[in-house]
Amino acid sequence: MFLGYIHAFRGVAILIVLLGHARLLMPWPELRESPWSLRLLSTLVEGGTVPFIFIAGYLFQHLAANFEYGRFLRTKLKNVVVPYVVVALPILAHAFVFRSGMYAERDAMGLGEVVLAGAGSLLNARHAFVPYWFIPMICLVFLAAPALLAIDQKPRLYFGLLFAIPAAALLHRSELHANPLQDAAHLVPVYVLGMLMSRYREAGLRAVARYRNHLIVFMVGMVALEIALGQGGSVQSQAFSPANGWVDFNFLQKVALSLLMLEFLARKEPVLREKQRRIWGALSTLANISFGIFFLHIFINLFVAPLLFKALGTPEATPLNYLLLSGVYVPLAVGLTLAARRLSGRYSRVLIGA
Repeated sequence: MFLGYIHAFRGVAILIVLLGHARLLMPWPELRESPWSLRLLSTLVEGGTVPFIFIAGYLFQHLAANFEYGRFLRTKLKNVVVPYVVVALPILAHAFVFRSGMYAERDAMGLGEVVLAGAGSLLNARHAFVPYWFIPMICLVFLAAPALLAIDQKPRLYFGLLFAIPAAALLHRSELHANPLQDAAHLVPVYVLGMLMSRYREAGLRAVARYRNHLIVFMVGMVALEIALGQGGSVQSQAFSPANGWVDFNFLQKVALSLLMLEFLARKEPVLREKQRRIWGALSTLANISFGIFFLHIFINLFVAPLLFKALGTPEATPLNYLLLSGVYVPLAVGLTLAARRLSGRYSRVLIGA
């Protein structure tokens, strides 16, 4: 059964990801030395992966009745891994030609070394600029599907989330996303929370509605702590290290946001469909091509923005410049994905994931 509010939520999630990566185009100052307005922007637009993986867990449980492990892995191989490799090849080629990334300071390389370095980079996404770390991480989650399904078959195990969510906030993402296993361990509790909300859909939505104000206060508190401490995004460090802060407040904030957004869209879906058709249509478009946007938008950061800023100069990091830049960045990412999907034709799902 198609779930309109989850589809719209996917559109919201990819929008948060885009807004977070638009920030990377600017020379953002050290957050502890930034004005509160930049700190606020950072904390709001960072951490878009959390809603994304919450949705993935929700849909996994929603479709669990027809689960078959081999077919599940083949589907993910076709729709996630293959487009990941396809879109990574130009980045690997660029790194090789300009001797950057994994090819930096390695002028004399045989063909075997080139291939092995590229293959190794694909396994942990170290060839790419920021977002592709998600693929090795989510592949580990896919491989663990039977174990996750076992939780759903023994619902009492969901009580483990009472410990797993706080533990994940202390575990942190790995530094520079260099450890897919740590990143997976950090985010799996959110995936399982999505499963829980799907299994107990009506009761879960009623519970979120009942405690909506409490969740809003909690989320605002997490934002305030981030601004005060200058975190401004997900904490990255070695496991359970206090080097960049003991608690990942952004993670907890985005967990609360995921629950609130789920309940809001489920409650407002009829109104949005009937009276806010442009908003609903925009969210549907973003959702339809969300994985394609994920794979392709980074080409703007890598290739388009450097050329543009070379001609016009790099904008100063101010709230107004960020909003103006985002107003160009988001439509450009959507347009690039739609154009690539049209050019790819019936192979677009395999080639670009959309």
